[in-house]
Amino acid sequence: MSTIPRVSVIVPCYENGTALTRALGSLLAQTVEDIEIIVIDDGSVHDPVHDVPVDPRIVVERFPVSRGHATVTNHGITLARAPWVTFVDADDVVEARYVEQMLEAGTGAGADLVLTPILAVREGQELGPLRFPAQEGLSGPRETFLQWARGTLALGQHVLLRDPLPEAEPGFPFSGQVLPLRHLVRSRVVVSVREPLYRATVPGPATPDTLRPTVWELTQMPRILSGTVTALFEPEQARAVQQEVEAHVVTQMLHRAAAEPRDTVLRREVYAWCRERMSLGGVAMLLRHGQTATAASWGLALFSRHLHSVAYRIHDHRKEERAARLRGRLTARPV
Repeated sequence: MSTIPRVSVIVPCYENGTALTRALGSLLAQTVEDIEIIVIDDGSVHDPVHDVPVDPRIVVERFPVSRGHATVTNHGITLARAPWVTFVDADDVVEARYVEQMLEAGTGAGADLVLTPILAVREGQELGPLRFPAQEGLSGPRETFLQWARGTLALGQHVLLRDPLPEAEPGFPFSGQVLPLRHLVRSRVVVSVREPLYRATVPGPATPDTLRPTVWELTQMPRILSGTVTALFEPEQARAVQQEVEAHVVTQMLHRAAAEPRDTVLRREVYAWCRERMSLGGVAMLLRHGQTATAASWGLALFSRHLHSVAYRIHDHRKEERAARLRGRLTARPV
C-alpha cells in the first residue's frame, strides 16, 4: 500500500457505536485495500465508538462534546489524505466493490463527482433504491443540480468526491445535501455507477413525534444554496432555478408533515407554511418539468390537508407492500 491512500472514507458516528461494527466490516472487506478510514465520534455519551478493529488504515477521532454533523464532515475532509473522499454512515454498509467501482468510474471519466443509487434498508429488509435518474453515463454539474431540485435525484454525502473542500454548512442539520451541491461549482463531469453499491439504514414507519421543530431549519436551504445557484447558472436562469429550489424545499416540508401520524400543532403549522407557498402556478411549473407526482401532491394539499396526509400514508404503505412482494419473488425457490 502506498503512503498516500487512493480513497479516504469518513465515518461519522453519533450515539451509534454498536452499529459501527458492520460498517467497518464492509469497509475492511473492500476489494481496493489502499484506503484510509476516518471514524469521528461526535461526542457520543450513551453509545460511543468502541471495539474498533485493529487495522493501520483506521483512524479514530473523538470530539469531547457533540459539534454537529456539518462540523464532523468538515473536520473529516481536512484530515483526509487521499484525492478522493467518500462518506459512510455508522449504521450503513457498502458492497465489497463500492470503492473499486466508484473509483474506476471517476478516474475513467475524468469526473469530479461519482454517484451510485442508494438502496434503502429497514430492519434488514430492502425497500428499494432511493430516487436516481434513469439515464446512464456522464452528466454536467448544472444537470445534476436540476435533478436534485426537481426531485429525481436523492443526493447526499454517499458519493465519491474529488478534492472536496470543507464546505458543509455549519450548524445546518441538512448539511449532507449541501456539501455535494456546493461541490458541483468546481465540477466539470459527473458520472453515475448504475449498480446500487450503498445500503442505507432508514427509520421505521412513522411514529408519534416523527416531526421535530428542527424541520424549520430546512426552510433555510434556498438561502444557503443561493450562492451555488448563481455560480452555476446564468442570471436569468438562476432566478428560475432558485424558484425550483424553493419549491423543492416546500415539497420536502410537505412530506415531513404528512409523515407525522398525529395532528400536532407543529404538523398544522408546517402544513400552513407549505400552503402559503403553494399555488396553481407552482403546480403548473412542476408539470412543465415532468414532476407529475409532486404536482399531484401539491394539488391535493391545496385542496385538503387531511386528504393529503391520508394519501401520503396510503402511498407509503403501498411502497412497503411492493418491496415485500419483490423480496418474496427474489427469495422464492422452486419446490
